[in-house]
Amino acid sequence: MKMIKFTDTNTTAMVNIVSSDKIMGIQTTDANTVVVTAEIVGALGTGGANAGADKITITAAAKAIVVAERLANAIVATNIGGSSVLDVTSGNTLFPEISNVVYAPVV
Repeated sequence: MKMIKFTDTNTTAMVNIVSSDKIMGIQTTDANTVVVTAEIVGALGTGGANAGADKITITAAAKAIVVAERLANAIVATNIGGSSVLDVTSGNTLFPEISNVVYAPVV
């Protein structure tokens, strides 16, 4: 199982490590923005059921499609004997286009 670590740019103390099977979608909303929909924690509704999916917004100036495709490929790829955690962080060498990552939980 591949794990993906999203480090929030606004507060490096905010880190979400998500199992790749919890990623529900990767969407580009414009040339600069990638929105990852994931079941991380979510707001609890009736009977403790997850009330919705969380969103992680990634900013990559004029490279949203490139980052979305690379992220999708990295999630499904296998790396036997290598790292199983994909680090999605501003300034990461795998994603040099990313300048901002913001996590917004369902409320």
